[in-house]
Amino acid sequence: MATESRNPRRMWLIVWVGLTLAPLIYYYAGSMMTPDAIDPAQIARFHARARVFAALQLLLGAFLFTRARRASLGPPGLARLLGGEGLATPADFQTRFIIASALVEACAIWGFGLRAMGAPIQDYVPFGGATFGVFLLLGLPTGLSYWRARKMADQGGSSAIE
Repeated sequence: MATESRNPRRMWLIVWVGLTLAPLIYYYAGSMMTPDAIDPAQIARFHARARVFAALQLLLGAFLFTRARRASLGPPGLARLLGGEGLATPADFQTRFIIASALVEACAIWGFGLRAMGAPIQDYVPFGGATFGVFLLLGLPTGLSYWRARKMADQGGSSAIE
């Protein structure tokens, strides 16, 4: 039997803090690494691919952050993920927020993989910095505004997204 979380806002905050701090942990771990050198041509090829995939995942995650507050529409699928105009339930918000967070986090992981291959730690910084920035500039405001709107809706106010 599934039980409802006693404090979904606290659960969201724990997820956000953990994922926001992860790029800093990757940087620290990466700076402590002394990986064996790999052929610079291999690193260059991986670096080019990593930039493309990281940028795509970061942008998609950032877009989904902007849709996380919206109520689900219809059966499971893309339309349901993108949501409608009403305020999402806490469970739907958490699901969308975690999916968006995973995509954003992937950017830092691409950079960490680059470092693990032997690239200098400075090559990680754009990946981790972009991830950290999206969590601070989109993830945090999205979550705070959702929980503010959720509290208002639960107290009898409007559940429309403004």
